[in-house]
Amino acid sequence: MGIHSTDARGFTLIEMLVVIAVLSITLSLVVVNLTRNESTYLEDEGRRLALLLEFARNEAIVSGQPLAWTASLDGYTFSRKPHGKSWVELDTDGMLVSRAWSQSSKMASLLIAGLPSAIGDPIVFTTSGINLPYELVLAAGKWRVTLSGDQAGKVRVTRPVRITTAAP
Repeated sequence: MGIHSTDARGFTLIEMLVVIAVLSITLSLVVVNLTRNESTYLEDEGRRLALLLEFARNEAIVSGQPLAWTASLDGYTFSRKPHGKSWVELDTDGMLVSRAWSQSSKMASLLIAGLPSAIGDPIVFTTSGINLPYELVLAAGKWRVTLSGDQAGKVRVTRPVRITTAAP
């Protein structure tokens, strides 16, 4: 009678392949998340700004005081206009504080009510909730993202578009 030892245990080929497959999938997800490119950062910045602009519009309605968003070369600020007073920059409000542009992003262009506007021209959010429509283009390198705000305060963000220069 032959006795077979059951003490020697190992992994089967199937178990090894399953472990390798799981590790491969995990590693590929980590690599994808670590290799975010300029367009991803720009899209994130656009979505973040869109949420802040919608929040500012809602805050103007709730507070009964107009709010404004103003861009500069370094970033952007939010301001409030208390009744009968001039604009006051918000620097203590948790959401509507001054912010620097992230990464290499910046404002490329701004249209308010279809008219070209310059850096420093504010987007004003009224207490009625009805505002002038605007189109704000953010840029990072060769990538562009457009934020379009309608009169009711809804902000749409386009997917990043790569700008290519035409060959001469």
